[in-house]
Amino acid sequence: MSRLAGLDALRGIAALIVAASHFNALVLGGPYIEAASLSVDFFFMLSGFIMARTYDGRMPRRFLVLRAVRLWPAMALGVVAGALLAPQLWPLLPFALLFLPTLNGMFPFNPPAWSLFCELIANAVHSLLFQRTRNVVIAIVLLAPSWAILMLDGGAPMTGWPRLPEAVLRVMIAYPIGVLLWRYNRKFNVPGWLSAACFMVVFVPQPIMQPLIILAVFPAIIWIGQSWDAGNLGVQAGRISYPLYAAHYPAFTLGLPWPLALVSASVLTVVALWLDGRRHVNVSTSHQAGTSGKPGTV
Repeated sequence: MSRLAGLDALRGIAALIVAASHFNALVLGGPYIEAASLSVDFFFMLSGFIMARTYDGRMPRRFLVLRAVRLWPAMALGVVAGALLAPQLWPLLPFALLFLPTLNGMFPFNPPAWSLFCELIANAVHSLLFQRTRNVVIAIVLLAPSWAILMLDGGAPMTGWPRLPEAVLRVMIAYPIGVLLWRYNRKFNVPGWLSAACFMVVFVPQPIMQPLIILAVFPAIIWIGQSWDAGNLGVQAGRISYPLYAAHYPAFTLGLPWPLALVSASVLTVVALWLDGRRHVNVSTSHQAGTSGKPGTV
């Protein structure tokens, strides 16, 4: 199945916004960028779209395992890097390496892991319930009222157990919307690059606009982004987006001057990208040996 370079480019933009938010807050001492929160919801929605595009009608029984294997190497690198900075928490490391929250700060070594934990929940629900469009619609309708009330106060990272219901609601609205977007896919006769321009709506003052952006603007961006010929640059932005998202955080907590912080985050990202590439090689080798699963699509 061919790559959608425009959606790759959008994923790269979203990852850069998240990394910039952490850089501004942790390195420069400024505020977090509110747009980073919406970027995570965009990740959730885009993931639902891509998973439905890739697996609708042929989801393997090992789908959840394949997803965990796909996500693990880069995030594990971020967890290990974070653990080196907090040796007093090393007893919690096995939980963190399994994407499991702990009683001490949920994800103390690499806080962005909260969104991966939530996405795996959505993947599990997808494999169990979302094979029928009716079930997807029912889930959205049932969860929408509570979600809308929470989101009017603005989404926030899952920094503690009290935030868990909100985090699950966020992924269980955005992800199934992405599934529906694929099943009722539309193409707009407008320049695809407009999707990147429209994505800048995440910088609209929050939080009152947040539910509207997620429910109306993001779906349009994904539909429009399919026709954006972002070329190899877009593809490469997509390739680096997850390694950047998964591995950058610990580098910004070292207390280094900002140039060194950027270098450290870049090094972690490059290593994570290499690990991600190794995973593709291993999956491809297994596929050639006769095991199930399509390389490069998980």
